[in-house]
Amino acid sequence: MRRRRTGHRTVVRGAALLRADALQPQVYEPGGESFSLAELAETITAAAGTTVTHTNPSGGEFAESPRATGLDDGLVTAFMAADASIAAGDMETHSTALADLIGGRTTPLADSIRRAL
Repeated sequence: MRRRRTGHRTVVRGAALLRADALQPQVYEPGGESFSLAELAETITAAAGTTVTHTNPSGGEFAESPRATGLDDGLVTAFMAADASIAAGDMETHSTALADLIGGRTTPLADSIRRAL
């Protein structure tokens, strides 16, 4: 696994933000470019050279997987609610807070996948 070195500029900027936040607390909603799970599968396929697919299971199929691992119904219900919320776009943000905090662009999905492989 390759490690990416953190640049001096990023460390200094982070320290300055921590100091500034101590004086004026803020809530950040970090986000970046959004992508679907199908797009994630396509990106992994292109980078790895191995076909990866994404399927949307029905609610019952989705619930069976965590139940099979022994999770109780309360946790399964929470997972299903979170999945439904994500599908409805409730977690999507168009915030530029992350790029603003790091002082530049976020890493594109394809670049992140290639680095991870």
